[in-house]
Amino acid sequence: MDPWQDDVQDVTLQAAAGFLSRTVSQDLKVLRQGIGPDSPLMDALDQALQAVDDFSFYAASPPEESWTEENLASVVQEAVRDYTKETRVPVRVHPPAEAVTVRVRRQALQDAVFMVLTNAGLFSGGRPIDVHMEAHPPRGFAIHIRDGGPGFTPEALERAVEPFWSTDSRGLGLGLPYVRRRVALLKGDLSLRNRPDGGGEVSLSFPEGGAPSAQ
Repeated sequence: MDPWQDDVQDVTLQAAAGFLSRTVSQDLKVLRQGIGPDSPLMDALDQALQAVDDFSFYAASPPEESWTEENLASVVQEAVRDYTKETRVPVRVHPPAEAVTVRVRRQALQDAVFMVLTNAGLFSGGRPIDVHMEAHPPRGFAIHIRDGGPGFTPEALERAVEPFWSTDSRGLGLGLPYVRRRVALLKGDLSLRNRPDGGGEVSLSFPEGGAPSAQ
């Protein structure tokens, strides 16, 4: 897809999200206020409202952010702390053997890591998630997020980054597509695989993004 098509897609998504927020979301909130808390409709309404919020979040333009020199482990560990504070899912962080300085858009990278952790946590069954970081001299780095779940189905390996495709009938399927957009903003790549010893792995690779720091 060329940049012009990307721009058209973004504008279309943002217009659709705005329409849903102004109309459907407001109608659902009014309906929700008119029923009792024990109504069987309550869960369905909450799911519909959450879906609109998720879609709006996905469609929103990323905030303007400058490229900065950052310590890779510090950026990733902050995203992990935010995730574990919100979910209580255990995460084990494995930083590089030596400090690595990378040139990134800090918030974009943290958003990507947080969302991959969120996806991994859905399938980990409460087992710890492992986050490995590594430098690829002279200017690259990678982040590998591994869960102890059942792994990806063959179809998921092919389609998990497609918007609106999900193995969960109640999910919008926007988590990994959101990650892919953030990673592309950082000039990186996203890949999925099943590990030989079980579980799934999502890798964020940045061939030109970083360089080992001077010691």
